[in-house]
Amino acid sequence: MTLQSYSESSAPRASRSSEDVALRAMVDSAPFAMMQVDRDLVVTYANPASLKLLERVEEHLPIRAADIVGTCIDVFHARPEHQRRILGDAANLPHEATIQLGPERLSLRISPVFDAAGEHIGASLAWDLVTEKLRLKEEREARARQDAEDAETAARRVASLLEVVEAAADGDLARSIDVRGDDPLGQMGDGLERLLRGLRTRMNDVRSAAQELHGSSDVLSGVSQTRGANAEETSQQATVVSAAAEQ
Repeated sequence: MTLQSYSESSAPRASRSSEDVALRAMVDSAPFAMMQVDRDLVVTYANPASLKLLERVEEHLPIRAADIVGTCIDVFHARPEHQRRILGDAANLPHEATIQLGPERLSLRISPVFDAAGEHIGASLAWDLVTEKLRLKEEREARARQDAEDAETAARRVASLLEVVEAAADGDLARSIDVRGDDPLGQMGDGLERLLRGLRTRMNDVRSAAQELHGSSDVLSGVSQTRGANAEETSQQATVVSAAAEQ
């Protein structure tokens, strides 16, 4: 029951008075900011928590915080016609929004207020200064997005490293590693590139040695063939000499 609507009830006057006082005391001592506006969006009530919050953003208001009661809430909005369109129809309520006031941001939850006959007579606003809360939330979301991007980048770099390693395992040492950096994956990429470069050098040395051995083998084969021919010629000469001797 709202502060305005309670006085419209059918309870006995004495009972209404005492409960009105209790209700007002409860709302006045509430730790959260509350305001009420009429159908013209003029503030009819603001509890002490509201006044304290308004004092924190007073430099961005065209009025003093202490003068808020009796002021139209259009002062909070750059486009008041938008809020009027929403708050003017109870069917649009409750409504939640975050508005900008200078560098500050305010969260609003607006509910309709009805009198005892069920007629829409205004709205109640529970609101809070959420600039810092939203800043921290946005920072967490930004960190989460960055972490996701970093994880995706790391996955691509790992896949690139594995592709080169698997190719090397199949005997293809020609691929180079493009993963670089001071982070662990970058250092691993540098290490693997040095390893592959060393293996390529050693394989080139082995091929050069094999080619030299092949050349030496050809020379040795030629020498062997020459010696074989000389031996055959010597054998033939020995045969001729032997035949001559026999004659």
